[in-house]
Amino acid sequence: MSSEIKTNTPVITSKQNINKNTENSNDLTVNLKSNSNSKLKVLIITALIVFLFKLYIAATTAGQNDITNWQLFLDVAQKLGIADLYHNFPVIENDYNYYNFPPFFAQALKVVERLKSITNISLGFWIRFFLSLADVGSLFITYKILLQIKGKEQVPIGALILMACAPISIMLSGFHGNIDPFFTFFLLLSVYFIGIDKNTFYSYLPKSIYNYFIKFGLTNLCLAGMVYGLSISIKIVPVMVAPCIFFYLSNNRKRLEFFLAVAFAWIVLASPYIFLIPMEIAHNTLGYKSSFGQWGISRILISILSPNHWFISFYGNQGKFFVLGSIIVATLIMNLWKEKVPIFVQIGVALFIFLSLSPGFIVHYLSWLVPWVVILGTEAALAYYLTSGLLAFMIYNFWSSGFPWNYALGFPYNNFILTYEFICWFIVISICLIYFLYIAKWKKIDIEQYNFVFWINQNSKIITLSILSLISLMAYRDLFIKKGFYIYGIEGNTPEIREKNLFEMSNMLYSRYYIQGKLYPEAINLAQKVLETNPKSADAYNNICVAYASMKEWEKAVEAGKKAVEINPNYQLAQNNLNWVKSQLAATGKISSEPADIVSYLKTPPANFTAGNFINMSLELIQKADNCNAVIACEKAIELEPNNSIAYNNMCIAYNNLLMFDEAESAGKKALELNPQFELAKNNYNFTLSRKNDPNAPKLTVDTLINLSLAFYNAKMFDKSILFAKKALEIQPNNPIVYNNLCVSYIGANKIDEAISAGEMAIKLDPNSSLAKANLDWAKSLKK
Repeated sequence: MSSEIKTNTPVITSKQNINKNTENSNDLTVNLKSNSNSKLKVLIITALIVFLFKLYIAATTAGQNDITNWQLFLDVAQKLGIADLYHNFPVIENDYNYYNFPPFFAQALKVVERLKSITNISLGFWIRFFLSLADVGSLFITYKILLQIKGKEQVPIGALILMACAPISIMLSGFHGNIDPFFTFFLLLSVYFIGIDKNTFYSYLPKSIYNYFIKFGLTNLCLAGMVYGLSISIKIVPVMVAPCIFFYLSNNRKRLEFFLAVAFAWIVLASPYIFLIPMEIAHNTLGYKSSFGQWGISRILISILSPNHWFISFYGNQGKFFVLGSIIVATLIMNLWKEKVPIFVQIGVALFIFLSLSPGFIVHYLSWLVPWVVILGTEAALAYYLTSGLLAFMIYNFWSSGFPWNYALGFPYNNFILTYEFICWFIVISICLIYFLYIAKWKKIDIEQYNFVFWINQNSKIITLSILSLISLMAYRDLFIKKGFYIYGIEGNTPEIREKNLFEMSNMLYSRYYIQGKLYPEAINLAQKVLETNPKSADAYNNICVAYASMKEWEKAVEAGKKAVEINPNYQLAQNNLNWVKSQLAATGKISSEPADIVSYLKTPPANFTAGNFINMSLELIQKADNCNAVIACEKAIELEPNNSIAYNNMCIAYNNLLMFDEAESAGKKALELNPQFELAKNNYNFTLSRKNDPNAPKLTVDTLINLSLAFYNAKMFDKSILFAKKALEIQPNNPIVYNNLCVSYIGANKIDEAISAGEMAIKLDPNSSLAKANLDWAKSLKK
């Protein structure tokens, strides 16, 4: 049976007609090629202009505080080592200052620092230069991938031109300085190598490398895997699309080749640290959390539920697994049901699902979607680039203390920007749905049978332009008519004041971060920069105090701490730090001359105080003629080391100075019993005996005993306080001050009846003593 299709109408074709048709066909081909080439020229010129514009921004601005982060991490890596990045900046709940990058990133920073030192051009500029270059590379690779999928005549050049001009890319690479465009470029490059024909790939290889590939049976997937490994060596983010690649590859041999190459590249780039601190690297990179409640679902949850609601905590901690599960389900549909979808499309779907459902958000996440929307056409690209650009512009303007931007420091926002955050999120969800329609079309499902879908397709341009025009008018109203353009994260009357306040806040923030990173001189330098413009900054002095304390330069720490408290007497953190550094200084034997400090040392000794510290303190106190507290310091030393002859010798000296020769004799005698060869103790003991037996020696006074009793009370040594108060009564039996002191000492010793008796005696001797009355009332209240 013939398969030829017959017709009743004869077809007469002349040679002339054939030639004419051929000529028309050739003319059409030439016109199409000419049109395509002209569009490519526009794309290239546009990309070049935007690239230069980004470099101009990078050269004339300081950027976002991520640039300062890179400098911080680089300084720690160079001066302490890359391992210390993980030790000093671990992932901690509710603390966003941590190092969440693989080790390779720190190595790359060192290379950029080398370039900075050679050219004397800032680190921030070079990072943004390479980010801008990565954007150009991503544009080129996206074009090549679309050639693979659509063919040259179907590539959406208009969407690619929009991609080159994407505002979020301009702001991120030219100003912000976050490194996401790097991993995006290498992820795209990996996708390109996955999709390239194996034989075409072999034709690109030099003969020596080609022979190795053939010998070991390697294909383009080996190179694709290594490039993907490089991508996740910059940031772990591309791991989320691994399920797409796994199921897209058609058999286990291909999967094994690809993922072994990934592992090989990642391990090589992470060496040797992956073997030295594997758990720390895993904890920091996989434990990364972005800001919850700043986008989409999480933003809605915190606005309608109480802060302590269980679902907020659940979604904040477990939401990432829900997102990953959604990506895996979509991946299975794209690969296992009907015809497979191109891997470029699959990764685009995964990233749009992520940003639709993500529990966390940071503005630079918006850059992740830039290349992947292009395949959906000009309308989708325009919608995403406009809304993401508007949101990013508003955020950066808020962070930068106003336009023109120079430096941006992240602040939470709760103003008109939220409207554009929700608009952008809605567009992301809409594009995600468009992607599913694209997938359905790819799988040859007739979706246009549904009237709504058909109507949307027919009117997509009008719908898109209408919505975007409305959004643009809203933005104009909110930014300029309602003055939203002039709402800033930092307050100040003029741009100069806001800029000064912004840098002061940044320097204070990074001063603390450098302390955390254990680079204390750098922390002090940043705090001193704050003091140059704001000499009354208690925070700056407090940071200096902490930095010097970390360096164990206790005297400088005390000096800075005192200034912080002088500026702000109610600054409790500074007061706590000052008290601590004073105690550490005292532990070295250099004690404060302020009575309150001395009492605090003896009342609550620092945890690291040793007998030697108390002995040094006793000598300092003797030299300052504070013999009462010197006695107590010796007692504290003896509590720690009962057989310390030096402590007994110093006690002998202090009691001699107090004219308490009996106590001095007892202490000197004990020193010699413990160390008969102690010549200094012999001399002090003999001096004590000579003074004791000298009828002309000065006599002990009641005031001395009262002061000593009070010193023991302040040190919470109540039994000794009572003992010396009673000795004072032996000299002056009717001294009301002594009875008052006895009252409070008995209270401290929990001898309430004796306290009441002493208090009553004090009032009997001095009925007008309000202090004695108060202490007696105190004692009686304890009796009840």
